[in-house]
Amino acid sequence: MDSVKKRLLIRSGCILPLIIGAFIYIFSGDNLISSYLGTRLGVHVAKIGFPAIIRNHLCDYLWAYSLVHFLYVANRYDNEKLKTIFVLSLSFSLLMEGIQLIPLLNMTFDPADIVVEVLAEVSALFVIKYIGGQYDEKN
Repeated sequence: MDSVKKRLLIRSGCILPLIIGAFIYIFSGDNLISSYLGTRLGVHVAKIGFPAIIRNHLCDYLWAYSLVHFLYVANRYDNEKLKTIFVLSLSFSLLMEGIQLIPLLNMTFDPADIVVEVLAEVSALFVIKYIGGQYDEKN
């Protein structure tokens, strides 16, 4: 795979998961964006009946996958920093899920989300290391 295709693969790993996750979140119905569009702007957002596993876990998977790719790009495609990227992304995932335990925020904590996010981070690292490979940023 040449460097242009590798760069495209990595950058699409940043953007596409966020777009897909936003689509699922917006069109799954009962959420802040859908209710705001409906009540404030009078825009009816069609509700798609996604299966629970997609609604509850795929969005978490996608944002964690994207986070690893963003960190990789931010670190200038340095494969030697993959362990650091994993630690940073895992720490961020744990922090975001841990915040949901604060009673004042009235959020729902799900330990399965942590498992899903770790799987996403590991799969993103696999794609970066073994499929995207290492290439010269100057090309």
